[in-house]
Amino acid sequence: MLALAVSAAVGRRSLGMGVAAGLAFVSYLIDGFGKSIEWLEPWRVLTPWYWYDVSAALTDGMPWGSFAVLVAASIVVGALGLVGFNRRNLRA
Repeated sequence: MLALAVSAAVGRRSLGMGVAAGLAFVSYLIDGFGKSIEWLEPWRVLTPWYWYDVSAALTDGMPWGSFAVLVAASIVVGALGLVGFNRRNLRA
């Protein structure tokens, strides 16, 4: 969804893919290192990896709160992508 939103806003597919891949990589590092580095711990809640906890789903059942956060974030970013796409002048 993020790649779609950025690509629609700027009109370049490669930039959208690069931003989405870069943000995924940085957020993965923050989540991974945040478990052992104290000052990164508060930033973990901003990453999708924090909310996507497979082990909790297997042991405690479906974490509906985490699922709702991920779905809401996807809807918001997808809506921003749709707005960006509708603002593009595709006739030019």
